[in-house]
Formats: sequence, structure tokens, C-alpha cells
Amino acid sequence: EIVNQIQLANKDSDLTSQFHHVFWMGDMNYRVEMEHAEAEPLIKAGQFNEILNQDQLTTEMRENGIMAGFKEAPITFAPTYRFKTGTNDYMRDRGRAPSYTDRILVKSTENSTIKCTAYNSADVRTSEHMPVYATYVVRCVRPHMSCFHKDQEPRPQFEFTSVKFLDQDHLMFKKPLIMMYTPFSEHAHKGKGMKTTTMTP
Repeated sequence: EIVNQIQLANKDSDLTSQFHHVFWMGDMNYRVEMEHAEAEPLIKAGQFNEILNQDQLTTEMRENGIMAGFKEAPITFAPTYRFKTGTNDYMRDRGRAPSYTDRILVKSTENSTIKCTAYNSADVRTSEHMPVYATYVVRCVRPHMSCFHKDQEPRPQFEFTSVKFLDQDHLMFKKPLIMMYTPFSEHAHKGKGMKTTTMTP
């Protein structure tokens, strides 16, 4: 719903598929399905994987396809919510276990290069949340030339030595169209046919 409401780039395709890398971060408000009394000794023992096994976001991404295409670096730090402000003590919020509500996810196109070099929490105690941070090494890639900008120079040129119809079970159109696909779009883009009454595009 959030992605659908963002008016940016190509409005006909998924916003998160139009860039080499998309970072999604913030308070996602997913909780841990565990009681506080059960989670507390695991946190003290540093057994964070046991807690993450009950993490709602991890479960939704693994089993239900939430945030499809996004990945998260391994979590090796304690839950970051909910603290008594100004302390390192967790609040006993109706018996709920401390949770990983603050997350950083990334989605990258195929054949792109990105490496997470750090993913941790910061010792800042001015809120009920302990902030998280991540650092990445990202290879800079020259933007691809778009063939859909009318005023773009130089204009891309395509040369076809032959065109073959693989299957046809209907009447031939007088003005067939060429469908263009790009690694940044999940939808095809239609090319404009020439003004002609012949069978050529």
C-alpha cells in the first residue's frame, strides 16, 4: 500500500524494482511472539536466534512473502524495543517480550553488487527504541540509458536482422508493436508502430 501511493519514477511498475538498490528502514512495529519471562534469559545469554525464530517479520518474510525481494543482514544484537527511557532496562509491556521493531532491509537488482559490513544497534537511550544502523559497500553503476525519454541524446538504436512469429492463432494486426523489457520494470513497455498500412511494424 505504501509503495502504491508513492508517486515516483515509472508509475506503471513496482517502485522497488526500478533501482539498483532500495533501502527500507524504520520502525516496522513487528513483535516477537514470546512472553517476557521466556525471552529475558535468552537475551542475557545472547541467544538471539531463539528469539528471532519467533519474530513476526522474519516469519512473514519466510512463509508469506511479505517484503518480497528484500533481504536483511543477520541480526547479532539484542532486541531494540521497548526500553525504559534513559536506561538499558526493558519495560514489561503487558508481559510482551522485547522485540526487533526497528529494521533495515534492502532489495537489489540481479547482477548488482552490495555487501553489508555492519548491522547493529546504537547505544542511544533517549527513547523507548534503541536505534539501529547498517553500513554497506555498494558498487557504483553507470545508469542505464533509457530508450523511453523523448528528448534523450544520443538516442538508442536497435537493429533487427529478422523477426519471426513463433505462435499465432488470430488475425494479424496491421500495426504490430514491439514489447520492451528492462531489469528495472516488471511490466513491458510498448513501442510505437509506424504510420503505415503494411504488415511491418
